[in-house]
Amino acid sequence: MPSVGDQLRTAREEQGKSLEDIGGELKIRTNHVLALEEGDFDKFDAPVFVRGFVRSYCRVLKIDSAPVVVQLNHELGGTDALASDPALSPGKKGFVYQLTLFLTRVNWSIWLPLSTHAFSDARQLEHLAAFDRADPDRLDGLAGGRCQK
Repeated sequence: MPSVGDQLRTAREEQGKSLEDIGGELKIRTNHVLALEEGDFDKFDAPVFVRGFVRSYCRVLKIDSAPVVVQLNHELGGTDALASDPALSPGKKGFVYQLTLFLTRVNWSIWLPLSTHAFSDARQLEHLAAFDRADPDRLDGLAGGRCQK
Protein backbone atom coordinates (compact mmCIF):
# COMPACT_ATOMS: atom_id res chain seq x y z
CA MET A 1 0.00 0.00 0.00
CA PRO A 2 1.39 3.45 -0.87
CA SER A 3 2.35 5.77 1.97
CA VAL A 4 0.11 8.59 3.13
CA GLY A 5 2.35 11.14 1.44
CA ASP A 6 2.27 9.23 -1.83
CA GLN A 7 -1.53 9.01 -1.71
CA LEU A 8 -1.83 12.76 -1.06
CA ARG A 9 0.69 13.69 -3.74
CA THR A 10 -0.96 11.42 -6.33
CA ALA A 11 -4.43 12.82 -5.61
CA ARG A 12 -3.11 16.41 -5.73
CA GLU A 13 -1.31 15.87 -9.03
CA GLU A 14 -4.36 14.14 -10.57
CA GLN A 15 -6.40 17.24 -9.73
CA GLY A 16 -3.74 19.53 -11.18
CA LYS A 17 -3.12 21.42 -7.95
CA SER A 18 0.25 22.77 -6.85
CA LEU A 19 1.77 22.69 -3.38
CA GLU A 20 1.06 26.42 -3.14
CA ASP A 21 -2.62 25.83 -3.98
CA ILE A 22 -2.95 23.27 -1.20
CA GLY A 23 -1.00 25.43 1.25
CA GLY A 24 -3.28 28.36 0.49
CA GLU A 25 -6.45 26.32 0.98
CA LEU A 26 -5.18 24.71 4.19
CA LYS A 27 -3.64 27.98 5.38
CA ILE A 28 -0.32 26.30 6.15
CA ARG A 29 3.15 26.86 4.75
CA THR A 30 4.13 25.11 1.55
CA ASN A 31 7.06 23.37 3.24
CA HIS A 32 4.60 21.77 5.68
CA VAL A 33 2.54 20.46 2.77
CA LEU A 34 5.73 19.09 1.24
CA ALA A 35 6.67 17.51 4.59
CA LEU A 36 3.28 15.74 4.68
CA GLU A 37 3.81 14.40 1.17
CA GLU A 38 7.35 13.27 1.93
CA GLY A 39 6.35 11.63 5.21
CA ASP A 40 8.68 13.93 7.16
CA PHE A 41 6.40 14.15 10.19
CA ASP A 42 9.19 15.21 12.54
CA LYS A 43 8.72 18.78 11.26
CA PHE A 44 5.50 18.91 13.29
CA ASP A 45 5.31 19.37 17.06
CA ALA A 46 2.75 16.66 17.80
CA PRO A 47 0.87 13.90 15.98
CA VAL A 48 -2.40 15.73 16.54
CA PHE A 49 -1.23 18.41 14.09
CA VAL A 50 -0.22 15.83 11.51
CA ARG A 51 -3.57 14.05 11.77
CA GLY A 52 -5.48 17.32 11.52
CA PHE A 53 -3.53 18.51 8.50
CA VAL A 54 -3.93 15.15 6.75
CA ARG A 55 -7.70 15.16 7.37
CA SER A 56 -7.94 18.71 6.05
CA TYR A 57 -5.75 17.82 3.07
CA CYS A 58 -8.09 14.90 2.26
CA ARG A 59 -11.11 17.21 2.56
CA VAL A 60 -9.55 19.70 0.12
CA LEU A 61 -8.80 16.89 -2.34
CA LYS A 62 -12.27 15.38 -1.79
CA ILE A 63 -10.95 11.93 -0.85
CA ASP A 64 -12.05 9.70 2.03
CA SER A 65 -9.85 10.48 5.02
CA ALA A 66 -10.65 7.37 7.13
CA PRO A 67 -8.31 4.88 5.37
CA VAL A 68 -5.63 7.55 5.01
CA VAL A 69 -5.70 8.32 8.76
CA VAL A 70 -5.50 4.58 9.58
CA GLN A 71 -2.41 4.34 7.38
CA LEU A 72 -1.06 7.52 8.96
CA ASN A 73 -1.39 6.06 12.46
CA HIS A 74 0.74 3.10 11.38
CA GLU A 75 3.34 5.44 9.93
CA LEU A 76 3.37 7.69 13.01
CA GLY A 77 3.93 4.66 15.23
CA GLY A 78 7.24 4.13 13.47
CA THR A 79 8.65 7.54 14.44
CA ASP A 80 10.25 8.02 17.84
CA ALA A 81 9.14 11.60 18.37
CA LEU A 82 5.53 11.18 17.25
CA ALA A 83 4.67 7.66 18.41
CA SER A 84 2.42 9.10 21.13
CA ASP A 85 0.83 12.43 21.97
CA PRO A 86 2.85 14.66 24.30
CA ALA A 87 1.79 15.09 27.91
CA LEU A 88 -0.67 17.91 28.44
CA SER A 89 1.12 19.34 31.46
CA PRO A 90 4.73 19.27 32.56
CA GLY A 91 5.58 17.25 35.64
CA LYS A 92 6.94 19.75 38.17
CA LYS A 93 5.76 23.33 38.40
CA GLY A 94 8.41 25.99 38.88
CA PHE A 95 8.64 28.93 41.23
CA VAL A 96 7.42 31.42 38.62
CA TYR A 97 4.31 29.32 37.99
CA GLN A 98 3.51 29.16 41.72
CA LEU A 99 4.10 32.90 42.16
CA THR A 100 1.89 33.75 39.19
CA LEU A 101 -0.91 31.55 40.50
CA PHE A 102 -0.66 33.12 43.96
CA LEU A 103 -0.71 36.70 42.61
CA THR A 104 -3.68 35.90 40.40
CA ARG A 105 -5.63 34.62 43.38
CA VAL A 106 -4.76 37.72 45.41
CA ASN A 107 -5.77 39.95 42.53
CA TRP A 108 -9.18 38.27 42.17
CA SER A 109 -9.82 38.28 45.92
CA ILE A 110 -9.30 42.06 45.97
CA TRP A 111 -10.77 43.07 42.62
CA LEU A 112 -13.95 40.99 42.65
CA PRO A 113 -15.50 42.47 45.80
CA LEU A 114 -14.54 45.98 44.73
CA SER A 115 -15.95 45.57 41.24
CA THR A 116 -19.24 44.15 42.54
CA HIS A 117 -19.65 47.17 44.80
CA ALA A 118 -18.71 49.55 41.98
CA PHE A 119 -21.22 47.96 39.62
CA SER A 120 -24.04 48.29 42.15
CA ASP A 121 -23.12 51.98 42.65
CA ALA A 122 -23.15 52.47 38.90
CA ARG A 123 -26.63 50.97 38.66
CA GLN A 124 -27.90 53.33 41.35
CA LEU A 125 -26.43 56.30 39.46
CA GLU A 126 -28.18 55.14 36.29
CA HIS A 127 -31.54 55.11 38.10
CA LEU A 128 -30.94 58.60 39.51
CA ALA A 129 -30.00 59.88 36.06
CA ALA A 130 -33.21 58.39 34.67
CA PHE A 131 -35.24 60.36 37.22
CA ASP A 132 -33.40 63.56 36.27
CA ARG A 133 -34.50 63.06 32.67
CA ALA A 134 -38.05 62.06 33.59
CA ASP A 135 -41.16 64.17 33.06
CA PRO A 136 -41.82 66.32 36.19
CA ASP A 137 -45.59 65.76 35.97
CA ARG A 138 -45.05 62.01 36.01
CA LEU A 139 -42.76 62.32 39.02
CA ASP A 140 -45.38 64.45 40.79
CA GLY A 141 -47.88 61.65 40.25
CA LEU A 142 -45.49 59.08 41.67
CA ALA A 143 -44.79 61.27 44.73
CA GLY A 144 -48.48 61.75 45.46
CA GLY A 145 -48.54 65.45 44.50
CA ARG A 146 -45.83 66.45 46.96
CA CYS A 147 -43.28 67.68 44.37
CA GLN A 148 -42.65 71.40 44.13
CA LYS A 149 -42.75 72.93 40.68
